[in-house]
Amino acid sequence: MVRIRLRRQGLKGQPTYRIVVTDQRKPRNGGYLESIGHYNPRTRPATEVIDEARALYWLSVGAQPSDAVRRLLEHTGTWSRFQRLRAGEEIDVLVKESKENQSELPSPRTNYPSPGDGEGKKGKIESSEAPETSKPPKSPTEDPAGDNTDEPGPEPDGSTKENNQAPDDGSQEDNDLDSSDPDNSPSLLEDEGETDGVDFPASLHNAFNRPGETQLSDPDPLAPRPLPDPDHRSKRKKEELEEAIRNEPDKEARFKLKESRKWESKDKATREFLKQEYDGRCQICGFTFPKRDGAPYFERIYIVPSTEARWLDNPADVLCLCANHAAMFLHGASKADILDQIKSYIKSYKKDDPHHDVNVQLCGKSETIRFTRRHINDLKDMVEVTENLQP
Repeated sequence: MVRIRLRRQGLKGQPTYRIVVTDQRKPRNGGYLESIGHYNPRTRPATEVIDEARALYWLSVGAQPSDAVRRLLEHTGTWSRFQRLRAGEEIDVLVKESKENQSELPSPRTNYPSPGDGEGKKGKIESSEAPETSKPPKSPTEDPAGDNTDEPGPEPDGSTKENNQAPDDGSQEDNDLDSSDPDNSPSLLEDEGETDGVDFPASLHNAFNRPGETQLSDPDPLAPRPLPDPDHRSKRKKEELEEAIRNEPDKEARFKLKESRKWESKDKATREFLKQEYDGRCQICGFTFPKRDGAPYFERIYIVPSTEARWLDNPADVLCLCANHAAMFLHGASKADILDQIKSYIKSYKKDDPHHDVNVQLCGKSETIRFTRRHINDLKDMVEVTENLQP
């Protein structure tokens, strides 16, 4: 498909753009069929120059503008004149109207002044031999637009800086499902040895006390939302699908060999422990269903992530939950005085108790996690041992 899009040029941090007609498979700065204008977002106001006759020609033969170019065409009035061209008006009349309505070009002075004497990418050169030079003050007639204290103008994609990226706070979900890949943990790039000094009681308390919203912010997520131009969207989507089908690679080209570091696999004994203790049923709702091989389906959830230390990959540190409650426990708000309940179990321990209940607020609802006697006893031992080993 032929596209009308922006082609970046200029120095780093000082972009300008050509409006070019090109094949959409070409790279951003690759070859193009024709240049029909240019756009400079750094002037005041932005410089928008479009060859009206060539733009109307390419639009009339089916060239599709990108979103950024579409906004430029609407701002200069080219898009409305293209609609009139489709309605039957003469192109010569529309081009003449464009030239009559063309406004004066803005000053070429931009929001990014050129480097001063002795300045460059590495900053000002400091030398005791070469005295610092100062630029003469500007006269009021040199800069009719005033001083350059304005903020940088918007880029075509709406950003205000060259690299407008969201800050990466490095946050990542600690717990993972049994089917998830442990290679995603950031600790995999560190030493694979055991991490010392893990405060298991504190980590256990934090795992059961996660603040957050307990109600959905959108009361009616299925409310109808208007679609501005469904016919245009449908046409573009069909063209994209047809192009993707024509350019579909061979099956062999989809697979690429890539070396990767593997974290030590999880202990299979934990899954067998849950299957033996709970028959694969959820510790909260008791639900499960048989998989195609007849085995019960359940999610093995680590309360405290096993990536912190190898000894945490222990059956006492896992929960047997259905997919629904596993997602609620991992991603929803929860609250429980887990340590107090474990210590209470130690004091009121009876040999004949078949199970022990732990009360928890999960996503704003009161739920009960049922532990077998063997499971809660192993968890109690982990808490006692780690508390005694704390300095």
